[in-house]
Amino acid sequence: MSAIATHSAGVAVRPTRAWAAASTGAAFAFFYLIGTASLNAPHGGSDQKIVDWWSKSGHQIEAIISMYSFAIAGLVFLVFMTHVRSFLAGKGTASSRLSELIASSSTVFVVMLFVAAVARGVTGFAAKSSFGDPLPHADLLRYLPQLSYAAGSLALLAAAVAITAISAIILRDRTFGRWLAWLGFVVSAAIVIANVFLAAGLVIPAVLIWALAMSAAMLRASRDVSPATVQ
Repeated sequence: MSAIATHSAGVAVRPTRAWAAASTGAAFAFFYLIGTASLNAPHGGSDQKIVDWWSKSGHQIEAIISMYSFAIAGLVFLVFMTHVRSFLAGKGTASSRLSELIASSSTVFVVMLFVAAVARGVTGFAAKSSFGDPLPHADLLRYLPQLSYAAGSLALLAAAVAITAISAIILRDRTFGRWLAWLGFVVSAAIVIANVFLAAGLVIPAVLIWALAMSAAMLRASRDVSPATVQ
C-alpha cells in the first residue's frame, strides 16, 4: 500500500467530494497561471514607450483578462482551502488553532491577490469601459504594475503561512504522505527567500505545483478509503 493510502486510511471522503476538491485546486492553478502570464507590462523605457504600450487595445484587454483571472483564482482558492481543511480534519486530530491559521492566512492571500488584480487591470478596465477614460500619466502607468507585484509578493507570504500550517498538520497527523508535507515546507521556504530578494514572482510555479500535488493527494486519498468508511 502506498504512503498516501496508509496515512489517509482514516479520512472519510466521498469520491464526488474529492473530485470537487481536486477540481478547485486545479482551477486555482489554472487561473493563477493565466493571470500571471497574460500581462507583461514594460518596466523600463521612456515615458512615450510606456504610454504607447498601454495605448494598444490588445494590451488593455490583456490587463483585464489578468485582473479577472486573479479574482477568479482568489475565489477558487478560498473554496480549495476549505476542502483542504475539511480533509485535514477528517481524522479529528487537526489542531483548531492551525486550522484557524490556515483560514485566516488564506483570506489574507485572497485580499492581497485582489489588490494585485485591481492594480494590474484598472488601466485596461478604465480605457475599455463605457466611460472611456484617457490613459493616466506615464509615472502612474509605471507604478501600477509595481503595486501589483508588491501586493502579489505579500499575498505569497500569506500563502506560505497557510502552506506551512497545512504541512505541519500532515507531518504530525499523517493525513497524507510525508512527501507532501516536505514539499509544502520547501515551497514556503522558497517564497520567503524569494521575497527577501524581491523576486517572489519567480516562485509562483512552485505554488502551482503544490496546489496540484495537494489536489492529487486528496483525490488519491478518497480512492484508498474503503466503501464502508464513507457510509
